[in-house]
Amino acid sequence: DLGVYGFRNRVDHTYDSLVVADGSAIHAPRLWDVATRYGKPSIVVGVPGTYPPRPLNGVMVSCFLTPSRESGFTYPPLLAREVEQVVGEYLFDCTNFRTDDKDDLLRQVYEMTDKRFRLAEHLLETKPWELFALVEIGLDRMHHGFWKDLDDRHHRHQPGGPYADAILHYLRHLDTLIARLLAYADEDTVV
Repeated sequence: DLGVYGFRNRVDHTYDSLVVADGSAIHAPRLWDVATRYGKPSIVVGVPGTYPPRPLNGVMVSCFLTPSRESGFTYPPLLAREVEQVVGEYLFDCTNFRTDDKDDLLRQVYEMTDKRFRLAEHLLETKPWELFALVEIGLDRMHHGFWKDLDDRHHRHQPGGPYADAILHYLRHLDTLIARLLAYADEDTVV
C-alpha cells in the first residue's frame, strides 16, 4: 500500500482539500530501496513520486512533479551539474500540455524526450547499475495533446487533420530511443 491513489491526494476523507502527492507521501519501499538494501546500484530517471529524491545506492533524477531545477532534483545533489553538462537545461515536463499551440507542444515533447534519453544513455555508460528505471512523461503528454487527432471516435476528432499521425510518429521515435537503451542490456538482463 503506497498510501496515495494518484498525483492529487485527499488531505482527509473529504474532497475539500487536495494536495499533490510527491515522493514524501510514499512510505513503502521502492524497488531501488530494496536494491540498495542488498548493495545493488540503481539508476532512476523520471519515475513519478521521486521528488524530492531520497538517498539510494546509485543515482536518481526526479520526476515531472519537480518544481524547478533549483529545487534539488538529483541524488546525489552534485549530479545536477553533470545533468546540465550532458543535456543543458533539463526538462521535467512540458509547460502546458493542454495548449492549443500544438506545434509548440510537439517541439517541447520531443526536446524533453530526447534530453531524458540522452541523459539515460550517459548514466548507463558512466554509472554502475543493476537496476535501471526510466519513465518518459512525453507519451502521456502526447495523448493529452493529440488523442482527438488520432481517435476517430473522439467527439472533437477532425479527419485528415495536420496532427493525425503525431502520436504514431512519436511512438516510432520513442521505440528508436528505447532500442538504443536496450543495447546496454546483456543477455542476462531482465527487461
